Amino acid sequence: MAGNKYIAQIKAMEHKQHRLFYLVIILTVMLVGVVGFCSWRVVTVKSQNKALITEVKQQKKYITEIKANRVAKYSSSAINHRAEIAKKQVDGFFYAVNDWSGDNYASRYKRAQKYANAEIARKYIGGGSQKDAQEQAQNFKANKMTSKVISTAWFTEQADSNVVTGLYLMKTRTKVDGDKGTYSEQLFMITYDLTKKAVESIEPVSLD
Repeated sequence: MAGNKYIAQIKAMEHKQHRLFYLVIILTVMLVGVVGFCSWRVVTVKSQNKALITEVKQQKKYITEIKANRVAKYSSSAINHRAEIAKKQVDGFFYAVNDWSGDNYASRYKRAQKYANAEIARKYIGGGSQKDAQEQAQNFKANKMTSKVISTAWFTEQADSNVVTGLYLMKTRTKVDGDKGTYSEQLFMITYDLTKKAVESIEPVSLD
């Protein structure tokens, strides 16, 4: 009887060992799977990051080349009378929008419409009401806040039609309560219609 008892205990221990062995195998497989998945994700993320970094570098190079090419053309005889007329009108639009103080801020939309259609002016300035603009103007006036266009440049090829397209580079300075001011530089792709005497489209171009 005692022998049978020991045999039963041995079998029970062997069964338990088998269960532990299978459990170890399952856990090992799961661990390998998790490690493999994590490794795949790390490789994928690194690949995506590398692709994004490459894309950003290409965009920066592209913008640099565009600016350099347009500057060269702007400095040459490629700029003709049509392009010069367009620049004066485009300047008028951006000065109306970006050259302001608390005294004339509320009239930006009205002044900008001399150089662009209402939709373009609204898109660039915003769709707030005149009352909102006047309240904002009072706030700017109280805080002695001003915006000033420091410089502009018009980068375009020779215009042979009544539609002139080019890059417009603008630098502005915003001051609050007499401080030294904050400078910002913006680049836009502009289309101007000489027949309509209006800016037809304004699309921001990243400088980063």
